[in-house]
Amino acid sequence: MEDSLGIWEEQIAVVILNFNCSSLTIKNIRQIKKLSNKLHIIVVDNKSTDDSVAELNNKLCSYGNIQIIPNDRNGGYAAGNNVGINYAMENLDKVKAIVICNPDIIIPDLDVLKEMYYAIVNDQKLGAVTVQTIYNGKINEPNECAWKYFSLARLLMNSSILFGRRIKHNRYECLELNANGIGYVDVVQGCFFMCGTKALKSIRGFDENTFLYSEEQILAKRLNRFGYVNGVIPTKFIYHNHQEKDKSLISYDKKIFDIRCFFDSRKYYVNNYMHLTPFMKKLASSVLEFDFQVKKVLLRFRKKN
Repeated sequence: MEDSLGIWEEQIAVVILNFNCSSLTIKNIRQIKKLSNKLHIIVVDNKSTDDSVAELNNKLCSYGNIQIIPNDRNGGYAAGNNVGINYAMENLDKVKAIVICNPDIIIPDLDVLKEMYYAIVNDQKLGAVTVQTIYNGKINEPNECAWKYFSLARLLMNSSILFGRRIKHNRYECLELNANGIGYVDVVQGCFFMCGTKALKSIRGFDENTFLYSEEQILAKRLNRFGYVNGVIPTKFIYHNHQEKDKSLISYDKKIFDIRCFFDSRKYYVNNYMHLTPFMKKLASSVLEFDFQVKKVLLRFRKKN
């Protein structure tokens, strides 16, 4: 009876963070609205420098259950999504689960959200859940929807320009499924996942001390501290078109900013979420900073040539 009335749909809020990509965000929301008009959608504009807010209001005004929140600052991925999470938990009493969804994600059918919702509701220890990803039009094996925690050595080597392409990936070759068809994992992808509101209240949302990158690992650590685990439903898929972001990183300045964020986030993760001695934290931070400076020089060299 609950399914036929669509009550479960009213208990989901989808948070979408927009920054200078209103066309992608509008396309995403129109697709979601084709699936159901009962889902709550919260769009947080992260202080776009274009006319995104006007476009969003103009193109989405005819839809119901959409809240558009212009942010007064761009604090990055974690801070921006927290605005949407906090709005949902403070204003939408019926909501039991919140989806974090990038603008470049396409959810192909309503069953994706339905299975994620019931996984969260029925498994009290499940903090976050995602599905498999068709990435830029193809399925990668192993899938990029989840990965294991990094050891310090693997984290440093993965970031390194010398070893980054030589070490083995940190994703799962296969998943051991429980009776409900969920595979427990360390970390789920940040582009699309669902959390229960109870879990989000426990951890107080994202740690806002990173601008971009490492949010997934940090979120997983925070959930784990409160006894939660993360999971993947391998029978369901979403589409992730990352080509738009790849195009945006053509300019030298944007590439430098991107890798600066990457290494700053790695350093923050090392210093705040890994159990290391103060000496090892300092050493790891120095190695990461050295790698950033090397990449910066190489990018400058490529720019000149």
